[in-house]
Amino acid sequence: MKSVVYVLLILGVGLNSAIYAAAKETTIGEQALQLVQTARKYHYAPRPVNDAFSHDVFCLYLSMLDPAGAIFTRDLVKRLSRFDAQIDDQIQRKQTAFLDTVTIRYIQQLKRVEAILKKLESQEFDFFRNDTLRFGGYNEFDKTENLQQKWEQLLRFRVLWTFHNRRDSSETIALPGKKELSRLIKEVVERERCKIQLKLATPGGVKRHTGELYLKAIASAFDPHTVYMSSVEKERFESALSKYAGSFGMNIDLNEIGEVEVEELVPGGPAWYSNMINEGDVLLEARGSDGTVAGFRCVTLDEVEKTLSAFDGERVEFTVRKKNGKEVTVVLQKEYLDVEDNIIKSFILDGDRKIGYLYLPSFYADFTYSQYTSKGCANDLARELIRLKRDSIQGLIVDIRSNGGGSMHEALKTAGIFIDKGTLCIAHTRNEKPRLIKDEARGKIYAGPLVVLVNSYSASASELFAGVLQDYHRAVIVGSTTFGKGSIQVILPVDAGKYDSLEQYKGTPSGYVKVTNGAFYRVTGDSHQKKGVHPDILLPDLFAGTLPGEASYKGALELDSIKKKVYYYPVSPPPIEQLKEASAQRLRKKHGFAYVKKLRPLIPKLNEQYCVPLNAGVFAKNAALLAHSDDSLAEKNEVFTTGLATSSGRGKTDIDESEYEDRMKDIQEDSYIIEAYTILMDLSTCTDKGGK
Repeated sequence: MKSVVYVLLILGVGLNSAIYAAAKETTIGEQALQLVQTARKYHYAPRPVNDAFSHDVFCLYLSMLDPAGAIFTRDLVKRLSRFDAQIDDQIQRKQTAFLDTVTIRYIQQLKRVEAILKKLESQEFDFFRNDTLRFGGYNEFDKTENLQQKWEQLLRFRVLWTFHNRRDSSETIALPGKKELSRLIKEVVERERCKIQLKLATPGGVKRHTGELYLKAIASAFDPHTVYMSSVEKERFESALSKYAGSFGMNIDLNEIGEVEVEELVPGGPAWYSNMINEGDVLLEARGSDGTVAGFRCVTLDEVEKTLSAFDGERVEFTVRKKNGKEVTVVLQKEYLDVEDNIIKSFILDGDRKIGYLYLPSFYADFTYSQYTSKGCANDLARELIRLKRDSIQGLIVDIRSNGGGSMHEALKTAGIFIDKGTLCIAHTRNEKPRLIKDEARGKIYAGPLVVLVNSYSASASELFAGVLQDYHRAVIVGSTTFGKGSIQVILPVDAGKYDSLEQYKGTPSGYVKVTNGAFYRVTGDSHQKKGVHPDILLPDLFAGTLPGEASYKGALELDSIKKKVYYYPVSPPPIEQLKEASAQRLRKKHGFAYVKKLRPLIPKLNEQYCVPLNAGVFAKNAALLAHSDDSLAEKNEVFTTGLATSSGRGKTDIDESEYEDRMKDIQEDSYIIEAYTILMDLSTCTDKGGK
């Protein structure tokens, strides 16, 4: 069992819940103590559970309950602060006085806010007043007498945000008319009231909500990636990834503020192949081919699933909010997931040189999606590479932008496809000596010029993949600095800590905890934790460095380097300086990238405190600047044409005609792909090795 457990730890996946019996009823106080015991036993760098820990739980919990700082008030938080240094003691004694008090106050405040919203629904707002709404920091709780004013500001912000995100970016700057404002105010108010009513009306809804968030706050106090999961959450996560008929291929859940968030993409599903949906995106609405519109702004998870099930055999237009706040439209059609099909599809970028293009939204694995007969991401990518080689490609782009990770094991196997032999990384888990993780199979399938595209949302397993290829000089890494997550997690029963070892576990879990129990290091001994993987060629990115990365998270692991003798065999480095200079010269001539560079200083750092203007004119001007930056990067391509890999035996009949055209257009107009292609042209000319 020990070796099996070790493999699971290394791969960053959980133990199979099938080995456990059905969960029994356990009090929140008991679960809190169990969670702390398990985290302290298995966490890579467990922190003391003391007054400082208690303070962090206090702050995290209120932030989770009230992310916008618009429910609790400064006066109420001051009264609750008597518990600030007591939570650690209450956990040890299985007491819940803090939780019980907060729950009562939370219900009272929800009712107070509900009354404020009812009053504001018929009130006229001044959208040309020059004030601002502050975000960031410790919630910016306001005085009790200012709560209504805070909601006036929030509603104005959400009205303006909604109006501008629904507009076509090609339209001229415009301000909402009085009639439009009135309609939007009612819509936004109703949305907020509905969220409150869902919590208050659902039997046990508030108590269950506050209890689960309390356990999540305790877990997150150890580090940002240690997470409590209820049994229902874990079961939903696993069942949503199963093969079923007529699927959009998304695992969804409600986030902390009640939005419908994409938790996972099913490999091979429509969302996966769209290349436009990623983990963490929020679904706002769906529009059927008959014009039927279903909003997801105030619904239960069951209602969302019923809505999606009702769309049968038709193309559905989803409005999705990306992590940078931009709303996009994605058209998906339900499909029967064919587990025999190769999940990865490749494109040929055919210009002066023939270049292969592969997009990977995540590193999936057979043991995670046990219903799939494929052997995982590495196996599928290897087969696709063989097909591309038959097309005589002279270079390859692997696009892992916004790839949030997945299986570390598959990421390393995928990296091994491009190198001959050697150590790929160093893995270190708690109470174990550092271990060298080596390439499982000698030899490489593809030895030609290679570019890996990354951005600030490339995280975890993606960073490991990019780092290996960079250390071996096998790829030119292009894009922006990655997220910076170098830790390993394992899912354990919440009460695993009361047993001497996992082999002895005989409990009946009432919940689970995903614990950070290890870290990965590059073959150099360095860690990309909180630093990310720095690209060889940096491309301008409007949001690079402004959105929260690992370094912005309170309590993120501090990892420096590790000493371990490592033998690895890098090839001759590519001419990076020469490639950088050629790229820089091109970028100076491209308006889109120049515009992004000019606009970037105007974008606030979202991981710090910042103010949003609530004057409709100023807001519209800023919105137009952001929209124009997106348009400017939709470059007209005169470099290559695009098509599915012909030697794979697939053609337009493999996917819907309009979907095929959309994907071609997206690739051809993507400035980052165009620049990656041109970098490969330069690299191929320098090395003259082609895709052998």
